[in-house]
Amino acid sequence: MVDAITLISIERKETSLQFDLGPKVQRVQYESSDRVWNKMTDRVLFDNLLNRIFKYSKPDFVISRTSLAAYLVQLFVSKHHIPFSVESFEPHVDYMVEAGVWRKNGLRASLLYRSEKFQKLNAEFLLPLTQAYSSVLLMNDNVPSASVEVMPCCVNIEQFQFKEEHRIDIRSRLSIKSDDIVGVYTGKIGGIYLDQESIKLFSAAKKYYQGKFHLLILSPDKDLWEVKLKEVGFSEGEYSLGFVSQNQVDKYLSAADFAFSLHRPTPSKIGISPMKNAEFWANGLPIVMPYGIGDDSELVIKENIGAVIDDFDKIDDEIFKKIDRLRALYRKVNDCVRFARENRSFEIVRGCYSNILASIKEKGV
Repeated sequence: MVDAITLISIERKETSLQFDLGPKVQRVQYESSDRVWNKMTDRVLFDNLLNRIFKYSKPDFVISRTSLAAYLVQLFVSKHHIPFSVESFEPHVDYMVEAGVWRKNGLRASLLYRSEKFQKLNAEFLLPLTQAYSSVLLMNDNVPSASVEVMPCCVNIEQFQFKEEHRIDIRSRLSIKSDDIVGVYTGKIGGIYLDQESIKLFSAAKKYYQGKFHLLILSPDKDLWEVKLKEVGFSEGEYSLGFVSQNQVDKYLSAADFAFSLHRPTPSKIGISPMKNAEFWANGLPIVMPYGIGDDSELVIKENIGAVIDDFDKIDDEIFKKIDRLRALYRKVNDCVRFARENRSFEIVRGCYSNILASIKEKGV
């Protein structure tokens, strides 16, 4: 159904990725920057790149991953009257303002807010990450239901499946005892993630497991985590800190027994689907997480694939007792793995795009 694809990857120079996309896909790399001025000029420079590509490859349809990417292509699709969709569409401005990363009346927030309104009005399809945010788009923003297709963050299930040999290897490398209970956390501290609440939770786990708990944190904030953990009485043998490449994460997950997923719950978080949760479940790990995160908090309860915390000032033993019951199940075929295969695999992505392409063909777009 698709004859050719031009993939334009927006990357930072130091994190350029190499991967094989097959003969139908031409890849074009665009180098961006974290600096504010570069972010402001990216739209113009990116539009120039698109127009150069348009001279030899006239696209029938444009797919943007996130509202930020759609902001960059907005001038292009408007000028050439090309239909477009936005994958992973979320209330990004609200998300960044609530986290304190952007100012509500700042330039970046104002520009993207106007672009999000344009996308809601003009996109052929919006692909929100959650049913919860889909309902907001339908009821509050009057986006037609035929234009909305929910697609959560999905992963390669086989890549992240539990492997005993990885468990043995990583535990040996990190000097973790075979009978230790390992809780894994992947991510930063503070900002869009919980900070003091995270420390309270880790301390509660340490207390509950009485000398058998080992905390594994994969994060670029290694030094900050170390200070925080030592402040609450973690000794060096009770935790491991490091930062590994994405293609190594699955190995470290196999060394764990359960996972912490600790986004800061704010109103806009109804729109997020943390990729890490899909990775955890694919590995058979039950998750401890706060209430109010996308669809996942409710799904944890409904599907019995973890434990949800309402109040971090009242963390009781029942949280870890529930985790103990779940981790006692056979790791490779437990409810977490079943849920991931049914709801977070690439088959979900294929199904969504099959629906979209069929609709495009039917409409004659």
